[in-house]
Amino acid sequence: MFQRDFEDVPATVLHNKDNTTNCIADDSAMRMMMYEVAHQTLTYHMEGYEEFKYQLNSLISTYPPSFIYIHDPAAPRVTGSVIRSILNDLTRSDEVHLSYAQINAVSCFNPRLLFDTILNALAEWSPSWEEGCSNWSGPAEFQGHRFNESFDAFLHGLRAIRTSIETKRAERLKETMPELLVPLSRLSELSQVDITTILFSDVRWEQIRPSLGAAPDPYFIDIPPLSKQAVLTRLLSLYPPTPSTIVDANTYHPNLKPLYNQFLSTIYSICSPFTADPDELAYIAAARWPGFVKPVLDEYARHRNGRIWEVPESEAEDGSDDIELYEIKAGAPEVMPPAEDTRMRLIKAFRDSFIVALEQLYPRKISALSWSQVNYPPDNFLSKPPNEVDYREWRNSCLLHHF
Repeated sequence: MFQRDFEDVPATVLHNKDNTTNCIADDSAMRMMMYEVAHQTLTYHMEGYEEFKYQLNSLISTYPPSFIYIHDPAAPRVTGSVIRSILNDLTRSDEVHLSYAQINAVSCFNPRLLFDTILNALAEWSPSWEEGCSNWSGPAEFQGHRFNESFDAFLHGLRAIRTSIETKRAERLKETMPELLVPLSRLSELSQVDITTILFSDVRWEQIRPSLGAAPDPYFIDIPPLSKQAVLTRLLSLYPPTPSTIVDANTYHPNLKPLYNQFLSTIYSICSPFTADPDELAYIAAARWPGFVKPVLDEYARHRNGRIWEVPESEAEDGSDDIELYEIKAGAPEVMPPAEDTRMRLIKAFRDSFIVALEQLYPRKISALSWSQVNYPPDNFLSKPPNEVDYREWRNSCLLHHF
């Protein structure tokens, strides 16, 4: 039903400080726009990945095979973040002594860019404008060598710094540099260094395997889809711990978190047949939540404005002009989640807009912020009886904004 044109994220290069080298190529994550409702760092938890973490950790930290292929068609970006987390843990380990750097198999669209990016990252070299943006030239005994001229020169550069490599979107290598796919899979054999190449992609190995058996068979790891509970737990963890400074402070009020949980369950039930990627669902949720919760906040504002105020007797008797009004605690003191019947009414009214959001935001036909701004519900949504609200007219207006 929907075709998603995935963008690319950086890949990672792994370095073993014990003169052993692990090369990892990971090429299946996408760069997702950070959703505009809250500036929040996405923390990827390991729930649902415990077995994969144990397996990859054991392989890399003990006796890694020369070639590993990781396949995840459902949530490649999340899996990529889990791999980075595993490598980060290993770099901090006193037993393994690994460090890693990141490359991008899409931006590195020719061999020179690929070789330079890898070697610069492994050597911790950052080209600067003041030094002419020069690439890493190797230690003193290698001065004058150019490690980007050929694959052979690149192997000499690897031996000079004794490193390992991770790359993402492995299927792009077959499209842009098919001549490098076999050498990368045989990097350990060709470089005579203890290297493990890990290709990570949302495409199966059979679809990018070089012909005539030129590449060795990899150690294959197939990532199973995340369970519904694991996805919802990950999405709920993105709820800002404090009110957002970008939108109305009450939009992400802590008391609305139970409603947000029910909201996520509805989004998952509607969107999961097409995508169960937590990052994609988070993007859709970020665009729809401000409009979904607006009727609740409108009711809160209406009740708050209708509160009763009084003048304390002590101040009224002294005739002072500087009188302070005290609020009678008759109304709701703060934002509260709606009652069950109101929640059901909201879900019924917004259900069709979830589908519209999926159709527009999953293929990135419009940004989450723009979509959210043009799909707010009408004012006084909950103050009117259900039979007086023209849901069909509002739903049609949502569709007209995009077609």
